[in-house]
Amino acid sequence: MDCPAGFRLSGIKFKDSENLAFIYSPQGFTSAGIFTLNANPAHPVQFCRKNLTRESHRLIFVNKGYANAATGPAGLKKQRDLSSHLSEIFDIEEEEILFASTGVIGKNFDIPDDNIQKVCALKEYVKPYDFAEAIMTTDTVKKVATSEFEINGRTINITGIAKGAGMIKPDMATMLSFIMTDAAIEKNILQKALKDAADKTFNCLNVDSETSTNDTLILAASGAAQNKTIESECENYKIFYEHLRKVCRILTEKIAADGEGATKLIKINLKGAPDEETAKRGARAIASSPLCKTAFYGASPNWGRIVSAIGAKGIRIEITKFNIYINGVAWIKNGSPVKESEEQVREIMAGSKYKLDIDLNNGDKEYLCYSCDFSTEYVRINAHYVS
Repeated sequence: MDCPAGFRLSGIKFKDSENLAFIYSPQGFTSAGIFTLNANPAHPVQFCRKNLTRESHRLIFVNKGYANAATGPAGLKKQRDLSSHLSEIFDIEEEEILFASTGVIGKNFDIPDDNIQKVCALKEYVKPYDFAEAIMTTDTVKKVATSEFEINGRTINITGIAKGAGMIKPDMATMLSFIMTDAAIEKNILQKALKDAADKTFNCLNVDSETSTNDTLILAASGAAQNKTIESECENYKIFYEHLRKVCRILTEKIAADGEGATKLIKINLKGAPDEETAKRGARAIASSPLCKTAFYGASPNWGRIVSAIGAKGIRIEITKFNIYINGVAWIKNGSPVKESEEQVREIMAGSKYKLDIDLNNGDKEYLCYSCDFSTEYVRINAHYVS
């Protein structure tokens, strides 16, 4: 897989799942970021928020195994020591480093210097799949997406790598995700593009209604494609944004499909709402409902749970106008099950991927969520996460 020009990246899996990975750009990159809304953010998130005010950066360093969250002054010192050490190894300023960590909350990281030296020795390599594998936790597949296009005759590449399977809900960033592009684009415009793309993708994602202390989404632009710098919401910006959104959407679907214990990817589109907020609340209510998600797991056409989830958010349904379609097949029509479709509905629900279109018939607004089912495996994974 071709990565955007100007970046080097790799990762190493060490014993005890204490892995390390990095994204490095000798010439530097413009960066944008979105972070967890958890009120108790991890130390690496705090460092990122502070350092992101710079115009450019040269290193993103990621560790797996230690979240370095809820670790107090000792964790803060560890983070500062790591920052200082990496600054010396790469011969860069500490403010040019962005961090991300994933692992057990409350566990202060203690990374052996030998491991740091081994991964940093790979700074001349471009190994995206090694990076993707090194940051995986309960993920079962590597999550990579790419899109290539042209702007004014210059070939532009956007490549994203993500990890995430649990502790995921729409409170940005809902996982760790790193997106690279060789486009030249002004920092404020880059931040806007990331926020807008995330609001339509990552922020529409719900696995288990949990928000981690470490959620981080970073978009890095090297400018190595040497296109005319995108400085406003011009036509070139629109082209860039659509491809960025495409990469974010693919990663979002990969995360939903690989939710902890999940057996199916489910897209939930609530339409016919009087306003966007109602559509959002209704779709998210279904995506986060344990009763709906367990019914999806059992391929049970219990549509009353959908009605209940929507109503619990204060959204009134006029039942005689209420419709549900699954992969375009009528399931509920004017508030009643479609008998001719019963067998087909069950067959679709037993599959690994489907889309629900839920129509309130009370307006023209809609909202799309990405979710998955709840299985017994989710309980097993999280009951024994640290044992």
